[in-house]
Amino acid sequence: MKDKDNFLGKNWLLDTAEGIKLYRDVAVPLRREVGIIDTHTHHNLRQIVENNPFSNIWRAEVLETREEYKNCDHYIIQLAAKFPGFSQALARDPKISDYDKWVALCKVFPNLEGNHVHQWMHLDLKRIFGIEELLSVESADRIWEKANDRLKQKDMLPQAILRKVRAKVIFTTDDPADDLIYHKLANSIESITFLPTFRPDAYCNIFEDNWKLNVKRICELTEQDTTLKGLIKALRIRHAYFAERGAKASDHGLLEPYGLKIEQKRAEKIFQNAYDKGEKYSLRSNETKEFISYMMHKFCEMNHEKGMVTQIHYGTIRNVNEYLFKNWGTDVGGDASAESVNIV
Repeated sequence: MKDKDNFLGKNWLLDTAEGIKLYRDVAVPLRREVGIIDTHTHHNLRQIVENNPFSNIWRAEVLETREEYKNCDHYIIQLAAKFPGFSQALARDPKISDYDKWVALCKVFPNLEGNHVHQWMHLDLKRIFGIEELLSVESADRIWEKANDRLKQKDMLPQAILRKVRAKVIFTTDDPADDLIYHKLANSIESITFLPTFRPDAYCNIFEDNWKLNVKRICELTEQDTTLKGLIKALRIRHAYFAERGAKASDHGLLEPYGLKIEQKRAEKIFQNAYDKGEKYSLRSNETKEFISYMMHKFCEMNHEKGMVTQIHYGTIRNVNEYLFKNWGTDVGGDASAESVNIV
């Protein structure tokens, strides 16, 4: 890196006097006084509640495979895996030590320069660990040792780190069937509020192989029939459950912001064909667009009734990498951007 002194420095990315003044006089004081209100995260709340120390820098920053704390920065892994010497298989192989995985990552990490993943990782190292050295094969051992020594300190426990960055309100992302027990336990965490977010994609995506199983599961949980009316009632029950426990938003991952006006009879027919007759629909089929449009109208109604916000993530095709999906399941970095979507 040519300009090492300025990278992540005091005025990094601020190239005008006006920008510097605005950041220093507005953004910095606001963060100090108000703190961080993060309305979309994928935190493992159990890990935060139990507040156990991170095992090492690899598990803290990249990939935690233990089921109870399972978490993954798939941005790092997916991008690093594009370069020789690092791969998805290596990152997830239980026979390879965390240290060896870390060294392999450091070898390819300089290739990520210019990407936000490169910046995020070094921001964490600087702000959280106090390490200003750049990741490379030469620095891998030094950073491994320094970071792991820091992780042994009490101020590096999960809750302490969140307080250090002045986190005040954190929204988690949760399946409607979740009992939210860890949100209840999190009420005892001083100075930070954790709120659930209602994420019902699993019950709308009729193109997914496990959609029928998901519908059956939530209908059984709420003692409803496995019909469209039963599914809506089940989701309404769980939506109320979330609202009673502080939820302020629902969250939806959509290929496009579906908004078709679909009659109930049409939605029921699609549901019956998919659930009772086993008919298969693709991501881009008209039936998928119609069904999700109908469901989104219902979710917006529920949110309006409870004073909740509807968050939409659109324009991403999920799990397009069959190798990743077959070996490690959903949400492990096998996503791709869709074509441009006109939402106006």
